[in-house]
Amino acid sequence: MKQNAIFSFLFCCLVFQLQAQQATNFYTIQLGAFLNPSIDDFKTIRPLGHIYAEQMSDQLQQIYIGGFSDEVNATKTLDAVKRKGYPDAFVSKRSFKNGKDVTVIQLAVKTIEEPIEWNRFADAGKLYTIVYGNKVKIVTGLFANNTIAQSNIGRIKALGFKDAFIKKVNSVEVHKVSTFEAENLTSYKEKVIAIKEEIIPDELPEEFESRGAIPDAVPIPDDYTIIRFNKKGLPATEVPTIRSNVKRRSVMALQRSLKTEKAYTGSIDGLYGNGTKGAFEQVMLEHKQLQKYQFLTSYYYTEKTASEAGSLQFYIDELGNRPSLALNGLAQSTHPLAKAYQAYALFLEGRKETRVNELMNTAIKETFQGKQLKNQPPFDYRATYAYDNLDQLILHLSYIQTASDKELAAPCWLFSKHPTETLKAFEPFDNFSADNYKVETCKHFLDWSEMELLYTIAVDLNAKTTSKERINNHENVLARLYHLAKPLSDEDSKRVNAWTDDLLQGMQNWATQSVLNEQVLSAFKITYYQSQVRLEDFYMDKGFNKTEAEMLAIYALQQLLEPYLESYL
Repeated sequence: MKQNAIFSFLFCCLVFQLQAQQATNFYTIQLGAFLNPSIDDFKTIRPLGHIYAEQMSDQLQQIYIGGFSDEVNATKTLDAVKRKGYPDAFVSKRSFKNGKDVTVIQLAVKTIEEPIEWNRFADAGKLYTIVYGNKVKIVTGLFANNTIAQSNIGRIKALGFKDAFIKKVNSVEVHKVSTFEAENLTSYKEKVIAIKEEIIPDELPEEFESRGAIPDAVPIPDDYTIIRFNKKGLPATEVPTIRSNVKRRSVMALQRSLKTEKAYTGSIDGLYGNGTKGAFEQVMLEHKQLQKYQFLTSYYYTEKTASEAGSLQFYIDELGNRPSLALNGLAQSTHPLAKAYQAYALFLEGRKETRVNELMNTAIKETFQGKQLKNQPPFDYRATYAYDNLDQLILHLSYIQTASDKELAAPCWLFSKHPTETLKAFEPFDNFSADNYKVETCKHFLDWSEMELLYTIAVDLNAKTTSKERINNHENVLARLYHLAKPLSDEDSKRVNAWTDDLLQGMQNWATQSVLNEQVLSAFKITYYQSQVRLEDFYMDKGFNKTEAEMLAIYALQQLLEPYLESYL
């Protein structure tokens, strides 16, 4: 009987090792990022697999469960995890190609049902686990090579680990044990073992093929409400001041959300006074999900991609910043849009009137004459024009821009510098233009802390892959709403309100699935309504009345969120 038991044990170990060797990927289940989690928080799913954490900061940890050599078994466990109240969990795949061979000393193998006496293993050195199915291998290392491991094996066996042995594994399989798993091991952080040097650094070169891939952690800032510099290191776009004397529905909704979190104790009066302001600042500091997402903003924010140096778009973008460089570059291009922007720059300098007319008329003819046009342009492109005012020049520039290559964007500086002229030229009608012209995505709105936070929550909640083209289209509309806003029609206003109602109802249904979802929805709603309030003041600063500003604010929020939250509709 004893021999049979030994044979069975050796056979299981052999199968276990062969499975790991044959695998090309390591699969695990990512539960999400949590602030100051305890392993007891996950006791309902502990029977499903080994639960472990990866430290993101002093407070924030990414929690995983299980390890698998194939996606089929990972998906089966994922289904069980979701049924236990973690509907946003997903399978994370790590390719062995992104790892490297490392040397470890294996101390023991445990099943997920067995308690692990971490104090017993801690004397061996830094501890790691390798998890497959219901087996947890406990190893120490990591050693740069077999020779260094050999110099430590005697010390480790002398500690009582008689069956310890040296092995090579792929670094993507290896997880460093933290005080999350070994929370009963109070001395684990302080324990120092006198082992040989030349050990591989703790940071393993792992690349996650998952929605929640997180770079190296940085500390969570103490002040979450500070207005930061933007991602380019330039002063962020000026944030509009919120009016305290305008009664509005968005503030009432924000006050209700804050009252639910017991942060606001005043009346629901729709006025953004000191009580509402203070409650929002308080909840930003105390709400765990809001703290988490404030930390994650630096990871989810996608900075505007700079145009390729030397390209036509590059020179158009630089014309507002470095005109001499841009004009030299534009002069080298034969594209009609390059001629139009040269004409614009020369016109502003107040010189070379003949050259301005020549460049603009040539650009018009090259853009329209002899071309198959879907729609007749709203001017006579066969005529010859003399440009004696900026309105006409920017109007014709807009015609050329709209008819040109759709990849070429009108630059942000043009709208900022000439808001009245560009609005009349690009958006001459009551409703927003159907022309799908492209505007540079400067992301001014995302310089505001609450809008950046809302974007982060939406990206994190995205349940499917969203095409880059769709995201770009929404960003283009959002850029137009920043520069070229006009009142929405009654029909558009109804559509926008219906979209908002559907989204919030869909998210409310999702929130009923778990307590965690309810907490995330609370964070979303607080950030959503705070962003809406700020947007309304942005549009009221531009001269829109309260109702017009409300509709424009909701429309802007739709453009920001829709690519990521469509599954909740």
